[in-house]
Amino acid sequence: MNKDELTAPPYTLEHGTTISFTDPDAFFETLAPDLTTRSSIIGRGTYRVEMKYIDLDNLRLSWFAEQLPRLAHSALMPGFHAIQFLTHAGQPSYVCGLEARVGDLVMLKAGAEAHSRIGAGQRSARILVAHDELAETAEALLGREVKALSFTHRFTPAAPLMSWLMGLHERTLEQIKPTHPEVTRAVRGAIMHALISCIDAAPVEHGRHSYAAIMRRFEQYIEANSDRPLYVMDLCKAVGVSDRTLRTCCCEYLGMGPKRYLWLRRMYQARQALRSADPRTATVTDVAMNYGFGELGRFAVTYRALFGESPSTTLRGFWTHAEGIVNLTDHSPV
Repeated sequence: MNKDELTAPPYTLEHGTTISFTDPDAFFETLAPDLTTRSSIIGRGTYRVEMKYIDLDNLRLSWFAEQLPRLAHSALMPGFHAIQFLTHAGQPSYVCGLEARVGDLVMLKAGAEAHSRIGAGQRSARILVAHDELAETAEALLGREVKALSFTHRFTPAAPLMSWLMGLHERTLEQIKPTHPEVTRAVRGAIMHALISCIDAAPVEHGRHSYAAIMRRFEQYIEANSDRPLYVMDLCKAVGVSDRTLRTCCCEYLGMGPKRYLWLRRMYQARQALRSADPRTATVTDVAMNYGFGELGRFAVTYRALFGESPSTTLRGFWTHAEGIVNLTDHSPV
């Protein structure tokens, strides 16, 4: 199934269906409202991601296969945890500066924000569950509170427990059709039991809380000033840290320095502006300069390298008129 066949959220995935995306923005929109995310693709090539999803009465399971690496700054819906794990080892991936390895679970605390570096060729799984339900289930099964639910961390369960959880996750997405309430109830119970067992049995590894606070201020300032070019000096002053500290945080969380990260954001903003502009009145020059790119020849070269097409092709590809979006299907070389 192609995303273009789906008309409006919420997108309902039928049993056993894998949905494919070649438009990153369409994929990110589909993740909402579970997860709101701003992402940048950082690898060259044709973007493609495959996704599976099932909702068992607000216990939401999903699986993703991504071809290109990307950066993401994401926020969970309030009151919900996300538990993530790899099902296949692609390039290294990181969440909040913690490397995600096959056999690890990464738990994001309820409503948390997170910076992620998703490696090329990654196959990953996610479980989204309400904090109240997870806490109540843990207390019922263990007879006590589980403190590990109150912070974001990485942990490595014993191999049999991890295999139990991964197997349930995979079989549910591939085989379960929750049309009967008792089927849903049974599957939910098994997954929650396996999840609590994994969380309780494993030692945890925290990210650096000071770095997390710095990155929150970093993103908040960028978001509040998304309509104008930003420079590292502005960020250091606004975040309240030295250039060295900011570079250390960004390299750990983003895999690159703040200058490169700001450049990528501006490139994606320019791409979005080109895609939504009317080519009869807008020009590539206008859009590029609006986002701080004064060297137009260099902008065109780096744009093609990053997105696989020239900026003028993007501008001609989609435009908005009074009645909606029209696909001009003009992909001739410049």
